[in-house]
Amino acid sequence: MKPNYERYLQSAQRGATWLLSRQNPDGSFIRSDLQADVYHKAPLALAISGHPIEANRILKWIKRNDLLENGDLRHF
Repeated sequence: MKPNYERYLQSAQRGATWLLSRQNPDGSFIRSDLQADVYHKAPLALAISGHPIEANRILKWIKRNDLLENGDLRHF
């Protein structure tokens, strides 16, 4: 692998590891120091970094807790 490509992959994996360390067991990222809308890019980031199960957990949380009947998200 080219050095820059390898560094890119390592950085992406570190970012995914960091994101996973902040995901709650219910799939959310809500904590006392974060707003509820911090999740909007997490499903894609997790899915493309090789974590589809964790991406699905946040999507399930969104569907249960934040998706309105008209398809809008409560926090946007």
